[in-house]
Amino acid sequence: MDTTAWIWIVIAIIVVLLVVVFLLRLNRQRRMHQAEELKDKAREQASRLREDANESGLTARENQAAAARTAADAEQAAVDAERLRIEAERQHSAAAESVSRSKEQLHEAAVIDPDVDVSANAGTPDSTSDDEPSAGGRGRHSHGTGSP
Repeated sequence: MDTTAWIWIVIAIIVVLLVVVFLLRLNRQRRMHQAEELKDKAREQASRLREDANESGLTARENQAAAARTAADAEQAAVDAERLRIEAERQHSAAAESVSRSKEQLHEAAVIDPDVDVSANAGTPDSTSDDEPSAGGRGRHSHGTGSP
């Protein structure tokens, strides 16, 4: 073979090598571009996950605050119920004391009233229930003279 043929063979080999290098570079750039796209997608997904996590965290904190408010309301209701129970006991005690005083007064009135036999009917007047006390404090048996 002559030198011209060898020159064309070397030029062809160089061209083939340049084409191969060019194609390898294109392939490498394409892979790098795809890798960057995958990284960008991963970044976007991570960003969405962070936003979702932040939103979930805020929602959880709101729920905790609502639960704390509900617990505080329940505690306040328990305190109010205890106050009402104490007030009801005080009122029951006052009412029982009032009933006791009333019975004592009725008994005292029965002891003082000459028309009532205290030993026989335990503090009730001798007369029927339609008896009304007069201005002198006696029932219908009083004759206005102050004696029975």
